[in-house]
Amino acid sequence: MDGGVPPRKRLSIYDEQTTQPSVSPAEPTSIELGLRGSRHAVSSYFSGTRATIQSYTNAYLDFESNVVSSIKPFTSPNEPLLPNALYVTLLSCAGLVATASSKKIGRRIGVPLGLGAVGVAWWYPQTSTKLVRGGMTATGVDKTWDSAVASVNGTIESAKSAVSNTYKEASEAVVNGVNSVTGTTRK
Repeated sequence: MDGGVPPRKRLSIYDEQTTQPSVSPAEPTSIELGLRGSRHAVSSYFSGTRATIQSYTNAYLDFESNVVSSIKPFTSPNEPLLPNALYVTLLSCAGLVATASSKKIGRRIGVPLGLGAVGVAWWYPQTSTKLVRGGMTATGVDKTWDSAVASVNGTIESAKSAVSNTYKEASEAVVNGVNSVTGTTRK
């Protein structure tokens, strides 16, 4: 208060209201009620759809974890997943592209699967060996395979000994024939 002058009062630019405005809430119209009903119906439908999608997602994740846990004993930790998986995928896709114009369904299915299997065997040798052994054990082929290998090895050894014996007999016959013609003996 300098010199007894009161502070200046700032006046409003608006007129002062004399009465309070009263707006009573309007009753909803039939359009508003219809919109509200449809909004509730759509919301309940989406919540049901969301629950269904969530159950499918959970089922897929359970399936994926089961696959991972069943394959884990066969995988080799020193074989990197990437980029080898990319190479196997590209090899399978190359098989699809190579057989795209083929009219034989067996070729269109077999070539990409075969190239993919070759890629897995090439880029994941330890894992593929474990998978083949596990598959053979699971199907019982390993016992049949072992007996077949033993049978083939026995046949090969028998053929080797037969050829060896025949060669020895033939060489002795030739030497004896030459000796009888020339009259010389072998030292």
